[in-house]
Parts: sequence; structure tokens; C-alpha cells
Amino acid sequence: MSPFKRYDVEGYCVACRERVQMENIEEVEMRNKKKAWKGTCSQCGRPLFRIKPAPREGMW
Repeated sequence: MSPFKRYDVEGYCVACRERVQMENIEEVEMRNKKKAWKGTCSQCGRPLFRIKPAPREGMW
């Protein structure tokens, strides 16, 4: 079970053409040192990618 399950992480699936819940979520770091989520579409299973918002006070 992913530690990010408590957050409702959504991403835009190009194949489904809608916002969907992400499954199998893992946190990754991009080359520019920003954080992002990588997962799969809950409907079709294609890979999804979403950049995390900038950290603010009381977040994560």
C-alpha cells in the first residue's frame, strides 16, 4: 500500500481524456530537484505523472 493513499492524487489521463485517481503512486525527484508523483490510471492502467505543488506551511 502506498503511503500517499491518504491523499486524493488525481492526474489527467490522455487516453481517457479526463481527470482520474492515480494508483500505485510513488514519489520521484525530477532533474531540477522538484518533487512529483508517478503512478497509473485507475481506469485504463496507463502511466500518469503529476508535479507536486510547492510546499507550504503545514503541508506534507
